[in-house]
Order: sequence, then structure tokens, then C-alpha cells
Amino acid sequence: MKYINKISVLLSLLTVLLFSACSTDQEGPLYAERTGQGVTFISKSLDGVVVSPAEPTFTIDLLRSNTASAYSGEVTISALLDKQPLEGCTVTGFSFAAGENRTTVTVDITPLKISQQLSVTLTLSIPKEDVAISGTATASLAASKDYEWVELGKGTFTDNYFFGSTNAVTIMKAEGFDRYRVVKPYDNYYTNGLPADLAGQFSLATAKVTNLDFWIQDGGVLYNAFAIGLNYTGGGDVLAYHPSSFQGMTTAFNKVIDEKTIQLAPYYYIKELEGGFDGATSDEIIIITLP
Repeated sequence: MKYINKISVLLSLLTVLLFSACSTDQEGPLYAERTGQGVTFISKSLDGVVVSPAEPTFTIDLLRSNTASAYSGEVTISALLDKQPLEGCTVTGFSFAAGENRTTVTVDITPLKISQQLSVTLTLSIPKEDVAISGTATASLAASKDYEWVELGKGTFTDNYFFGSTNAVTIMKAEGFDRYRVVKPYDNYYTNGLPADLAGQFSLATAKVTNLDFWIQDGGVLYNAFAIGLNYTGGGDVLAYHPSSFQGMTTAFNKVIDEKTIQLAPYYYIKELEGGFDGATSDEIIIITLP
């Protein structure tokens, strides 16, 4: 089960203080808040969730301001796939113990298939007077199921644009899909810190991809943007983008060379500069070999 806990102890305290604060200008509404429960979701729009196929559930936090006694209630769920309801997704009710200002509900998205993205909306099904006056009775998020990853063995990863040397890496495959994962492709480039030939123009960045996922579609190779561990001096972190992210840029160099060799040709983009380094128009920018 993945646990979504985006509220800090301090924020919980501030929320309770906000709900309980006294103001002579708002005596009526605040009195109503104190006699109700003041239940709320943390936010109207929650972070997306990726669950394991083996355990396709996750939890969402609820807060309340009135902790004098125990309180329970129901939550309803709307689960849409391509704007159509997906039957069988469920959410539990909630229960606060006396003295407790935070609890969770559990969402189960078992019917969702791998590679699909679900739009989930949760709504408190409780009396209006028990919803926090300044709170949120409805919250939405995107949910998906991760792939079942199988380790294929050791392969290689070479970024010729910045480094030129080859790393041994673990390669995974999504079961039943032409989707692959390179584990920690850039770590070995920084075993001894920043490579000497990059010093001055670059520094080490905190952002560095843990898993580089790529997939084969219609003969081409696709991937999401990934950080390579470099920060451009006077600019920002360098991220490798698939050239389809930019208008008019060729994608032809992102391709399958043979059954064991994959070529990536990213544009290395620096957001702060709105530009970067063009690796999208050449062969052998990044080469990945499968086990």
C-alpha cells in the first residue's frame, strides 16, 4: 500500500489553530465550526499516485478541527477512465478517535489496468455543518498502476555527449510490454565526483535520474525527461528531453539499432535558460545495450 502523507506536524497544528482561532468579526461562523467537526481533505488537488499491481490501494489524509469526541463518516468516489466511469473502484469510510485530528481513507483501484490513468474524485458524504468552513469537501487526483518489472540482467549505458565512457547497468523489462528500465544510468559517472573535463562549465546537481524508462512505439523510442546529474554554471540543472517535446525537432535518431541496441538522441534542456545542448540530430548520443 502506498501511503500519501503530505501534511507535516506543523501544518496540522497550524490547521487546527486556524480552525479554532477566535475573531469578534466572525463569531457566528466560528461558533458553527466549533460545534461541527471541521472535517477536510488536505487539498482540492492531490499529488498523483502510482500503485503496485500486487497491492493496488493507497490512502488519503483527512483532517478535522474538533477533536472532542470520536467521529465517523463516509466518502464517495468517482473513478473515470477516458471520461467514462470505471466500475469496481472503492473507497472506505473514515473514523476519528476522540482526541484525533487526522485519519485516512483507503482507495482501491483494482479494476484499473497497467498503463491506464484514472481520474479519481473523492467527496465527503457527511452533514454540511461537519465540513470545515474554510476546508475542502472534494479532492481529485490521477492514479495509475505500475508495470510488473522483471530483471533481465546487466547491460551497458553510454552518454557520449557529456561523458564518452560506458557504465555497466541493470536492465529491467515490463512484463508483457516493450518497455525497459535502466537502473541508475549516471551514477558511475560521478564515482569520483564531477569529471575533471566538465569542471568550470558544470557543477554536480542534486537532480539525477534513478530509473530511466524508455519504450518502443511504432518503431521509435520514447522516454520521459530525465536529469543527468549536471548543473550548468549560471543556468540550472540539465535535463534530457525527448525531442518531441519541442516543436519542429526531429525524432528520427531515437530508434532501435538492433535487437540488443537502443539509441537515444535527447535535447539537453536547461529550463532557466530556455535552451541547452542539441543532441537530437546525431547518432550515438546515448547508446543502451540490453543483456
